[in-house]
Amino acid sequence: MRWNRKIVLAALFFISGFSALIYEILWIRDFSFLLGNSTYTISVVLAAYMAGLALGSWLAGPWTSKTVHPVLVYALIEALIGLCGLGVRWFLHSGLSDLGPIAPGELGGVGPLLIRFAVSFVLLLPSTALMGATLPFLTRLLPESEKQDGFFLGLLYGSNTLGAALGCFFAGFFFLRLWGMAWTTHLAALLNGSLALCAWALAGWFGPLVGKKPSRPAVSGSVNLSKGHDRTSSRFLLWAFAFSGFTCMAYEIIYFRWLSYLLGNRVFASSAMIATFLFGIALGSLAVGWIVDKWGGEIRVFSFLQILIGLSALALALYYPDARDAFQAFEKGHGLRNAWQYVAVRFTEAFLLLVVPATSFGAIFPTVLKYLHGGAGSLPKVVARAYAINTLGCILGSLLTGFVLLPLLGSYRALIFVAVLSLLLGHRILVPDWDLSGWGRRTASVGFSLVLVVFSTWIALSYCRYPFPMAGLKLIYSREDAAALVTVHTGPLGYYLYADATQLSFPIGPGTRAVQVQKLQAYLPLLLHPDPKRVLVVGCGFGVSAGSFAMDPRVESVECVELFPALLETMPFFSKENHDVVHQPKVRLIAADGRYYLRHAAARYDIIASNLTGSDLPGSASCYTREYFESAYRQLNPDGLLLVHVFGRDRTAILKTLRSVFPYVTGFKAYTFTQYLIASRQPLRFNPAKIKARLASNRGFREDCRRAGIWGAADLDKLIVFNNVEGKRMTEKETTPLNTDDLPVIEYRFREINQDVFLSKI
Repeated sequence: MRWNRKIVLAALFFISGFSALIYEILWIRDFSFLLGNSTYTISVVLAAYMAGLALGSWLAGPWTSKTVHPVLVYALIEALIGLCGLGVRWFLHSGLSDLGPIAPGELGGVGPLLIRFAVSFVLLLPSTALMGATLPFLTRLLPESEKQDGFFLGLLYGSNTLGAALGCFFAGFFFLRLWGMAWTTHLAALLNGSLALCAWALAGWFGPLVGKKPSRPAVSGSVNLSKGHDRTSSRFLLWAFAFSGFTCMAYEIIYFRWLSYLLGNRVFASSAMIATFLFGIALGSLAVGWIVDKWGGEIRVFSFLQILIGLSALALALYYPDARDAFQAFEKGHGLRNAWQYVAVRFTEAFLLLVVPATSFGAIFPTVLKYLHGGAGSLPKVVARAYAINTLGCILGSLLTGFVLLPLLGSYRALIFVAVLSLLLGHRILVPDWDLSGWGRRTASVGFSLVLVVFSTWIALSYCRYPFPMAGLKLIYSREDAAALVTVHTGPLGYYLYADATQLSFPIGPGTRAVQVQKLQAYLPLLLHPDPKRVLVVGCGFGVSAGSFAMDPRVESVECVELFPALLETMPFFSKENHDVVHQPKVRLIAADGRYYLRHAAARYDIIASNLTGSDLPGSASCYTREYFESAYRQLNPDGLLLVHVFGRDRTAILKTLRSVFPYVTGFKAYTFTQYLIASRQPLRFNPAKIKARLASNRGFREDCRRAGIWGAADLDKLIVFNNVEGKRMTEKETTPLNTDDLPVIEYRFREINQDVFLSKI
């Protein structure tokens, strides 16, 4: 095939990868709104996405030999992908009202999980199956006698993955922030339509493949220098390719958690990490194709790459804390001045950490397919089968890592386990050329495997520095599950609570105002509501707010919903501050997504308090949108109150969004630079006599209010920052659009504090 045609095909496949990653990001967000914002939802959607890719690739294989116009078929596939992408968007927002959340325990289980997985699979199947069929049909254009099939495969796969990396970057940093989800979906569909038109126009240039039916090529020793293309070696490499897909997804999930300690827990950080990993895969795929074309030895190359991946994982396990400290010292020492300097530096740091495994995984694809093509028939069928089997491995890697490895082993030992798998996949490079009998070779192989397992386990047990140390703090508790690593530290100011790299609250202790202000979060609505009976707290934190609500004798029940199950186990550490909330008979602690618990709650509430972290953090950001406020409006009684804690420069934008749902909103002073917004359907009324009576009704409640600085109605009045009229005047000047699920302007806004787009610092 001529070079100009190869470049054109690579360009088409580049744009195809660009649009495919846009769809993936959009679908993960859409399904999180529909099913719940949890790790289980993401794992299920990714598995359904990849299952469609595998099925499409597998089914496309037999059909590739029956078409003489693969470019026209490709044009039709791209057009259908665009239509299906629009159809998924329409169905999720118009045709499908509700599936309920995916979560363990209260709101889920194995049965509902399987049902929702099936629904997700059916919705995504048409689009993803079509995506999976594109590569086999394009490889049909390569003549069977082509000696550079490794390079051609690397070029196609690498350009597609490079497009995917850029699609992830632009969607995460620009498209969703500027245009929203609906317009970004239309952009992706427009790209598919443009690809279809271009391919249709180029079909005559490529011409029909008349008389070029696929046939089994002769094996040439000059092309492949490994010991023959025997059936056993081909079968081994095919299944090893599946295990490689498993380890690839496992590494990606584990590395994502670890890099949050460097990049921060922001939506931009996730975009940076995924784009960096995909860029490395593209680089490896583009670079290795010509090597195997020239020198062959594909099994040796595959084994070497697997060993390189495993050793890089072990090295990262040992030295990641040192690398993180070095990167942070570099940033402090070079005075980065704007957001884009941070982006460039963080991309570079992430790439340095991921370059070896990512490029190695990218190099594996053309290496394996080059060998299988040399001994297993036509290239399109080889690509279809191998790509499908590798994708099935990716599915298992995504599901088992999220549901089994992380909860059972934690991310550190899970990384060691997956590194051992990589080393076992690669150990064959050391065995085949030994002058040993079959029994001796098997014995050597088993012995080498045992040495790897013992050595790696010894490293995991002896040199573990995970959870990574926090400067100046002492670790007293840690537990890791699929949702997050939750840790409790002690330091000069008291207790510190973290989920992964995110500090969930100001520290609490004798020398801080944190307890006082978190109690105020409960006592403000309690003193303003005429007769509170039922309370919902979204976000547990230290449990101080939930425990303080229970202190009011009028309150009959307090439901406290927390996204991170492990965090609920930390409550006894703070029993002195949270009124021993674990043993409060009124309080019910629930592990679930608060937004979706609220949406599906059967009861109505008198008070709903959003006790959340920053309004731009994943998991919390969806509880500052118009849709969340509308759910709260529906679940509140007519005289109910909604309390929202707002931070920094997002205050006015959140106030504007909140006022679009509730007619009355009043602002109260909280932390420095933060405020409490209390929204209601009716005007707030301050009755000094009733407030005094409530304070006198219970000694514990009265003393707690006094610790929060409230001795009477006058103190409550002093906390008001703006009333409803002043709030209306403030929002009239706000030019930012409403913060919605479709246009998440707050979650995707660049931070100006510390000029850092990644870290949301308290």
